[in-house]
Amino acid sequence: MISRRFVAIVIAAVVIFAALGAIILLNKPNQTSSIHYINQSGSTTMYEIANVWAASYEANNSNVQINITEPGSGVGIANLLDHTANIADSSRQMNAAELANASSQGMHIVELPVALDGITMVVNPYLYEHNVTMLTLEQLKGLYNGSITNWKSLGGPNVNVTVYGRNSTSGTYTFFQQNVLDDQNYTKNMTEYPNYDLMIADLLNPANRGAIGFVGVGFANDLDIISLKENDTSKAYLPTRSNVESFNYPLSRYLYLDLGDKPTGSVLNYIEWIIDQQLGQTIVTSQGFYPISQNITISDTSLIT
Repeated sequence: MISRRFVAIVIAAVVIFAALGAIILLNKPNQTSSIHYINQSGSTTMYEIANVWAASYEANNSNVQINITEPGSGVGIANLLDHTANIADSSRQMNAAELANASSQGMHIVELPVALDGITMVVNPYLYEHNVTMLTLEQLKGLYNGSITNWKSLGGPNVNVTVYGRNSTSGTYTFFQQNVLDDQNYTKNMTEYPNYDLMIADLLNPANRGAIGFVGVGFANDLDIISLKENDTSKAYLPTRSNVESFNYPLSRYLYLDLGDKPTGSVLNYIEWIIDQQLGQTIVTSQGFYPISQNITISDTSLIT
């Protein structure tokens, strides 16, 4: 028969071990509380760069977790303004309405150029093989507003024009509309795509012989690229690094990171890593875009809108 004294000793031991366990749990570091989360939302053009930035940065900063989404520049900026994103990736500058929204909330927008891009005009291989290798901006405008409907009128084959472009949430859609169409509407016959991969797949389809589309330069590998010139008497340029850096290529642009204020803490460290020529800017190059050549610092007040 087990004595009462033995039972009492067992109970006391259980209590002691339970107390020790509680002390250990209370003093054990919280593994999740030290993680800093950064939400980065926006441009499809910048999606691959942003993903590689995030993966590379996280590999050396285990206390940071970066979530990347690609709803388009417009939605990314909206996410920044409604405080669901810390950073907006944008292939265009913020517009007046967005800046007014930010101002009404007391936000002080930082618009930081982090890469250079040339919106690249690409065509179905059939067109390239049949003398469609160069366009003026006026001809490009005619293709995308619908006033030019057959390639024969531009010295190409007798094939109807098939126009591909991005959807309206895309910063590239807006930039192209402003800089090629002079803010006019796209042709109603343009097929709109939520990303470049789908567009490129259709553009390369042999059945779509009259197809033309536009992509970020980092997506143009192995595609048939059209050179562009301002007018009939101008020099034509391809979107090479030197032509984009000099802005001689007509559709050169910056890609931006937008912030709701001067960043601090983990966001500041991440941004400074991105603009470092030996760190984040090498990833810009590896993804087929062009790094910023100037030495930009986050403290540069000219970046504050």
